[in-house]
Amino acid sequence: MPLNIIQPVIYGVHPGRIADNTVTGGVTISAPDLTPVTVVGLSDVLAGFASGRGNTVSAEGFEDTSIGGSLTVKDFAQTGNNTVFAESKGPASAAGDAFTLTGSARGGHNTVTAMSNADSFAFGDAQNMNGLAQGGHNNVTAESSQQSATAFGDAQTMSGHAQGGHNSVTLVSALEGTAYGDALAMSQFASGGHNTVTASTLEGRVQTLYGDAGTMSGHASGGGNTLTATTDTSTIMFGDAGTLKGHARGGGNTLIGSSAGENPTVRVTNTMYGDGHDLLDFASGGGNTLVSGQSAEDTMWGGAAVVSPFATTRANSFVFDPGNGHDTIMDFRSGRDHIDLQGFDFASFEDLQQDFHQTPAGLEIVFDTADSILLSGVDHVVAKDFIFT
Repeated sequence: MPLNIIQPVIYGVHPGRIADNTVTGGVTISAPDLTPVTVVGLSDVLAGFASGRGNTVSAEGFEDTSIGGSLTVKDFAQTGNNTVFAESKGPASAAGDAFTLTGSARGGHNTVTAMSNADSFAFGDAQNMNGLAQGGHNNVTAESSQQSATAFGDAQTMSGHAQGGHNSVTLVSALEGTAYGDALAMSQFASGGHNTVTASTLEGRVQTLYGDAGTMSGHASGGGNTLTATTDTSTIMFGDAGTLKGHARGGGNTLIGSSAGENPTVRVTNTMYGDGHDLLDFASGGGNTLVSGQSAEDTMWGGAAVVSPFATTRANSFVFDPGNGHDTIMDFRSGRDHIDLQGFDFASFEDLQQDFHQTPAGLEIVFDTADSILLSGVDHVVAKDFIFT
């Protein structure tokens, strides 16, 4: 998942170092068309108390990388509020602030777009964030018309006390696509969260959405994310991360599944994990809302598929409307979780019970031949498990 530094490198201010209390920014720079190039808004290094905000950086060619600030932003330097665009017939990469954001540097509030016929990579802030670096509040889009797209709300890696989050991340891909609300990996005391992550496809394949990160470890924290799939294929959604371990903390997410389109031959599936696939060690999450896609096949875990003995989850809600398709809740806990059926016209629990069917796989609620909910491993529910009004 590279942010490639392609030669030659073109700078908006100059190569080298901008430091002390230098104030710059407001730079507009674009690369020559059809030339492999890296375009950097400011310099190699932005350091000290220097600042350079509000840059517009663009590149359009065969293989391009665009960076809104400097290659390295460190100390107490500040960038951000940048508009960064990379469009290429080959691989395209774009980062809002830097390659590395470190020390007590600040960035964020960027608009970053990477578009390509091949693979595209968009980073809201940087490839790496560490120390006390701060970013976030970015609008990030990765799009590929023929290959894969990968989008990071903040960075590929966040460690130390790096802080991001509150990002809007959009993924459009013809093949596989992956979107991270914050980062691929969040470790130590890194924090993010409250992200909006959306995927759509161009007749694509599997799209994978992570509300915060692929992996959260140490004391990393996130949560409060909204994930939405509007694809015509398969989507895998992790409210926080694929794996939460150590004392990582997430939760409070909303996952909205994709609905089937007009083509009856296309099978739309959503696999949803409210927290993550694995909740290990002393990690915590929960308090999630999972919304079924229309006429799709949804497999739902309110918390996680694997929950270690000392990991904690909270009460989760599962929302269904008429025409939901054939869905399965894998970890429903009677007396704790809730199934929201307000979109239906059931007057009472007794009215709903007419649709109950006990199967070897669990309790199945069958609305009609095309729509049902299977509560995997469950043989008994009570009235307070359901919301009707």
